[in-house]
Amino acid sequence: MKGNLLNVGFVTLVVSAIAGSNGVAAPPIAIELELVADGLTAPITLTHAGDGSGRLFIADQAGQIHIVDNGVLRATPFLDISSKLPTLGGFFDERGLLGFAFHPDYANNGRFFVRYSAPRPSGPNEPCATAGFIPGCHAEVLAEYSVSVGDPDIADPSSEIILFSVNEPEFNHDGGSVGFGPDGLLYFSLGDGGGANDDLHLNGLCDAGTCVGDGSVCSVFAQDCADLTTCASDSGPCSIPTTPTCGDGSDCLPAAILPHTNTGNGQNTDTPLGSLLRIDVDGPPDPGLPYAIPPGNPFAGGGGVPEIYAYGFRNPFSFEFDDGPGGDGSMYLGDVGQNLFEEVNIIPIVAAPGLLNHGWVIREGRHCFDPFSPDDPPAVCAATGPFGEPLIDPVMEYLQPFGCAMDSDCASLGVGCDETLGLCENEGGISVIGGHVYRGAQNPVLDGIYVFGDFSDQFGVPGGRLYYFDTQGPDAFSRQQFCLAPDDAPLGKFLKGHGEDEDGELYVLVSEALAPTGDTGAVFRIVNASDDDCNTNGIPDACETDSDGDGVIDDCDGCPVDPGKSDAGVCGCGVADDDSDNDGTPDCIDGCPFDPAKIAPGICGCGVSDVDDTDGDGTSDCVDVCPGVDDGVFGNPACSGNGDSCVENGDCPAGETCQPACQSAIPTVSSWGIVVMSLLLLVVAKVSYRRVPEAL
Repeated sequence: MKGNLLNVGFVTLVVSAIAGSNGVAAPPIAIELELVADGLTAPITLTHAGDGSGRLFIADQAGQIHIVDNGVLRATPFLDISSKLPTLGGFFDERGLLGFAFHPDYANNGRFFVRYSAPRPSGPNEPCATAGFIPGCHAEVLAEYSVSVGDPDIADPSSEIILFSVNEPEFNHDGGSVGFGPDGLLYFSLGDGGGANDDLHLNGLCDAGTCVGDGSVCSVFAQDCADLTTCASDSGPCSIPTTPTCGDGSDCLPAAILPHTNTGNGQNTDTPLGSLLRIDVDGPPDPGLPYAIPPGNPFAGGGGVPEIYAYGFRNPFSFEFDDGPGGDGSMYLGDVGQNLFEEVNIIPIVAAPGLLNHGWVIREGRHCFDPFSPDDPPAVCAATGPFGEPLIDPVMEYLQPFGCAMDSDCASLGVGCDETLGLCENEGGISVIGGHVYRGAQNPVLDGIYVFGDFSDQFGVPGGRLYYFDTQGPDAFSRQQFCLAPDDAPLGKFLKGHGEDEDGELYVLVSEALAPTGDTGAVFRIVNASDDDCNTNGIPDACETDSDGDGVIDDCDGCPVDPGKSDAGVCGCGVADDDSDNDGTPDCIDGCPFDPAKIAPGICGCGVSDVDDTDGDGTSDCVDVCPGVDDGVFGNPACSGNGDSCVENGDCPAGETCQPACQSAIPTVSSWGIVVMSLLLLVVAKVSYRRVPEAL
């Protein structure tokens, strides 16, 4: 029955996460990403010193803490501990410099704290000592450093004080965040030790039935003790010698294989792994420790690791406190899931929290978990932890990509199948990256919004995502994806972390490389995008399709595939309304696009005026054979060379043409002058006639 209640609760969460409490999806928030620094390797967190300097401090997983001062990335790191790290994997690795935090009074005491991975010798049969995916054993370390005396931009590497260290059995699930809570105490997180399934599937545990003699349950997962050679339910091995653990003295569990024990580290409070830890670095240290145990910690008086504040986590990689103006000081923690569910938890910060058990490895997210079948949540599981304490659900969860063909494929997950995508609904990526509640002033639309994201939608290709949810109101904890202006393009990078500056403005840390290698790491500041909504549908234009990238969304673009035009204009889409000659008529309909005096060729053609008529005879000069004669009367045609009379070109010698003789070539005289000229011509003619015979 409890399992059914869990499933019903999840269905409610999914509806809320997708559509909001009223069943109608709220319009997404549009943001822009403004580049702050690049050329990094794998930036994993960003913070400030709280000293009013405005400097940004960026922790890179490769081992450096960099400073951005007045917008410039300083060439020399603030601190470089790369020599203290294991050799990081070139394909993928979760080890490295994982977190750091400044003391609240850093401006006066110069103290800061770093979380990192350190190599260590291996013990016999340790998983990290065997050749495999990422070999090499390591410990997770919390260390204190101080700034150098002479230079505020350089830390003193010799000032290191190791505060805490724990051996990790495998390379992954290392946690990483470290920070001071509003109570002035220092918090840091550790994963469950790595591997998968809290390694319960490796311990030879059976997963069904009860002990043979008295029927008592001997373990959450190992319950069939009748046959130590084969488990009845799944034929798994169960033959490792053990001491009796069932109530009647019969053998049940094999000896736990180092180091996850036979209940898993998440549910084992005798190890710090899989937990959120809290210590006091300002009070008088407790005997044998470089710090004090806060008296309100649940196991400060015994019964578990005294540093534990909360437990039941798989890989609580990233957390931050909502301690800005208007915040209540709570911690928002992202816990990376196994095969199915990613989750965000809200953890109250109080003096004495009691037993805060967040469920792993009994549950993944809000769902029962079976380490022998991690893709199939059981219908029923324990609702309490090892001390009878209730298991605490996350405030938000989403699915990793899980393939489906029909709704029944997703039924055990409490959702339907998106047959278009071939994925179960509420899919959000493969690893949650926790962020911050926005309490800045530059982006009021984000006030009270929790900004977080996911590493990628797949392991090998950069596909990070940026999400948010409101922390108050009817749609609280409903996950939505940001629109990235100007064209809502995907992030296209692995999301490595988030950051916050002294003014409460938020940052996104990314890389194009899966592993902590290369120089594609970059830091972006989140800034407001325009809230223009040209089609008044409640969705910012930056979140809608702009096919041609001209800044006008398709719904408001008369030419949605023409980047040069947002309306058809005179010439239509695909043709510019250019007016080359600036005559007020676009080229597309201008018969003379380079002649400002004409829009059609007319009689004379482009570039020649139709109205010029020098002789005023009503015929344009361009077609008037005798443009200088105003009476329209033409003289006798003559050959162009010898001037002989002609009718056509054939009447003239080769190379000459027959041309009209314009009247303007004959001197203009009076009527008497014409008579005189005629008489003279007659006299000349007679003289010529008489002299011809003499010549003969």
